[in-house]
Amino acid sequence: MGWSIKIECQECNYQQRFSIGIGFYYLPEYIFFGDKPKLSDFVKDKKERKLISQLMKRPNVRIEGSESRLYRCSKCNHLSDKYYYCIKFDGGQHMPNYNCSNCGYQLELLQVNEEKQIISLESNGKKSEINCPECGSSKIICMNGCFDWD
Repeated sequence: MGWSIKIECQECNYQQRFSIGIGFYYLPEYIFFGDKPKLSDFVKDKKERKLISQLMKRPNVRIEGSESRLYRCSKCNHLSDKYYYCIKFDGGQHMPNYNCSNCGYQLELLQVNEEKQIISLESNGKKSEINCPECGSSKIICMNGCFDWD
């Protein structure tokens, strides 16, 4: 089941909710396998879908991630929730790369951790602070439990 977080700036009026986690439609069996896989509903780029199709034909392929996750642009601070997947196969793995819709810079995946109603974010295993996408302030509040989705 997915959940949402709300990110709010204490300096300006910026606030945004993001849906993250696993929803019923994010099951790998639904997206990658079966008679009519729904990959095109989640991955819009045709080249990426073709690459995924080729990877799925490799031996010992397994999907170890299929969910909505939070991404951030380290250049302009834009935040967005995007479809995340991790396809593992003999000799490697493949995950999506997204570019910022504001500036075109590559987005970085943030790990959202929740403990006792406190949200913390990590990037590449290190605690990560976020700045407001509107005003650049570091006075950001992250709240969880806004609602469950799917």
